[in-house]
Amino acid sequence: MDLETLKHGAHSDQIHEILRQLETCTNEPVNLETSMILIKFVLPVYPSLPGNTKVILRRLVSKSFTFLAHLITFSTTLDRRGGMNEIRIYQEFLKDVISLEQGCLSCYIKTCAASNVNRNSVKAFFFGSKIFNLLASQIDIAKYLEYLRLQWKFVLENDNIKTNSDGFLGEWLLSTFLLSPALATDIFMDELFLLEENYFSSFQKIVSSSSPLVQRRLVTKFLIPYVQAHLTEVNINDVRKILRRFDLDKIMSLTVLLEIQSLPLKEIIVRSIDNGTSVKTANALVNQFADFADEDRDAKICELLVLLTVYNLNKNQKEEISHSGQFLNGVTKHLGSNECEARERAMFIAKLLSDNELKYESDFKIDVPNLKFESNSDDEIIDFKSLKTPSVFNTHIEEKNNKVIEISGRVQSLAMGDGDSDDENDDDDECVKRIVFLKDLMREYEHTGESRKTRLIPLLKQTVKLVRQKTDFPLEVGYYAQGILSSLTCLNNEFDESLFEQWRINALVSVLVVLPAKVTDAIKILFNSGLSLQQRMSLLSALGLSARELRGLDDPTVIKPKFDFPTDRLPWDSQSHGNLTLVEVQESSSLMKETKTVWKSRKLGRDQEKGTQNRFRKHANLFFYPLAHGWLNGIEVGTYNQLFKSHYLTTLRIIYSCADPVHDFDAMTQLMDQVVSLAIEEGVPLNQNQ
Repeated sequence: MDLETLKHGAHSDQIHEILRQLETCTNEPVNLETSMILIKFVLPVYPSLPGNTKVILRRLVSKSFTFLAHLITFSTTLDRRGGMNEIRIYQEFLKDVISLEQGCLSCYIKTCAASNVNRNSVKAFFFGSKIFNLLASQIDIAKYLEYLRLQWKFVLENDNIKTNSDGFLGEWLLSTFLLSPALATDIFMDELFLLEENYFSSFQKIVSSSSPLVQRRLVTKFLIPYVQAHLTEVNINDVRKILRRFDLDKIMSLTVLLEIQSLPLKEIIVRSIDNGTSVKTANALVNQFADFADEDRDAKICELLVLLTVYNLNKNQKEEISHSGQFLNGVTKHLGSNECEARERAMFIAKLLSDNELKYESDFKIDVPNLKFESNSDDEIIDFKSLKTPSVFNTHIEEKNNKVIEISGRVQSLAMGDGDSDDENDDDDECVKRIVFLKDLMREYEHTGESRKTRLIPLLKQTVKLVRQKTDFPLEVGYYAQGILSSLTCLNNEFDESLFEQWRINALVSVLVVLPAKVTDAIKILFNSGLSLQQRMSLLSALGLSARELRGLDDPTVIKPKFDFPTDRLPWDSQSHGNLTLVEVQESSSLMKETKTVWKSRKLGRDQEKGTQNRFRKHANLFFYPLAHGWLNGIEVGTYNQLFKSHYLTTLRIIYSCADPVHDFDAMTQLMDQVVSLAIEEGVPLNQNQ
């Protein structure tokens, strides 16, 4: 075998013979010196090689991590201006390796498992985005994740998890999910780990052999959000079987339980943990119950406390909690609240902990689903197909029912039918319009660079349409919200579309209006991402407009499509989940048997008639304080700093004006005065009309 022949223009037969001889080597077939010869003198002619020679060359890379590492390193050193043709050849070859040689990762596991340094190198290349960064101009992240799914599938099928002695595969898997959390969870859970028992069993073994921190993150950040979005009345038992295969007593925490939105899923988890964990969780809940700082959080705390009390605590444990100083202080604090529902919650829980020995007459109840599990639900048979059933929490409607019946008027040349028209793109636009699932929408947003073939405005319109259509299905929207917000904010107007910014802002507003709590993610993107000035300005505009809409104010620049279609819901998924109100009923009296309304001011029904319910009040703190403190901490965006600060201040003042009335409006006012004072000192122009 004469490698020197390759340096002097060997013909295809000679190349084939040399590669065949390299493949028969018993040790690693390609060392550092050989890999550099192949990279410099063989790979540039890869497109013209015969098919069987290409196969051998790809197999050599799949068996030698040294070869792969030096191929990527060498490619990144090439001049992007003068060597683009050569770079494209290397990109094409690498794409063929990871897509066609599906045993590549499996082979590297076998050869690199013994060395921590080598394992970290493989992790950096495959899951730390070194390979993807090289291929980013050719494929999007969704396609790359699909290639990784095939690699992981081969690993599971060939039982390579036996080499996972110190849990490194769990770290690799976690890094895989972190490449694109929403998309990776869909692709790997839906199309691999929850496809059939063999794959799920291997996934469970990988998770169980990982460190406690990795176990916790894999289950709570990826598995639980996935099953929450797919939980239905049909698959309750199967979800329970899936979760019981993991050590929930060590994995679950109070923070995670409170973050779960689905009450049935909370019940499944609570009824799967042991008594010791339940007592610890209940005591931690009582401590937070005694603090009673936030009405929404307190409702979730009480809800979880009811689940633990009903299903997991014995009589002595309930009695101990009910007589504890922390619980009694919490009850006292709740009884002093101006909110009637807070007082009722406290008394309901006190009555429940006392096994109804506490005498307190009230019709108020905190209902729990009271799920009926099959008697054999602990067996090993899981119907994974049940998870593929469209969730009743989600929306799946037919084209004929997908008609917009109302659009906000007075929109300045902006409506659902507006946008640049191009007959050549009509087919692509129709493909976008046919998207009915948010996961497909997410995949469209992941197209970047050369992989993006369609205009952006149809995609932005579809985002507005789909997200607002799913207003009553917060679990599905919440599952993809962070990814959609990030994708929307980071978009560039690649096709120079005239109404791009208006539609981008509308899409951002639609997400923030449906799920106002996601403003936390939006502000993180604003402060932490490497955004352009225009991207930051658009995000600020969306924050201000969403605050106004939540406050009940109308803006002609915001599209508000409304839809009319039938939906089926589970008993616990009432459509009025966000508008629950407590009605106090007085006992009838002989003195008040017949009553009638003598006079009622028209103002009492004005808000309801106009539909101007103030949804902003309970989210005002999330909007205002991070932006205000961001200003006080200092803002610097370069040349157009004054322009950005002026727009930032305008947004903050809009949010401040929408916050009134809120319980700490005086504190907001003081902070706002500090912001304005600093703005005056810095010479930032103040728009007094805002």
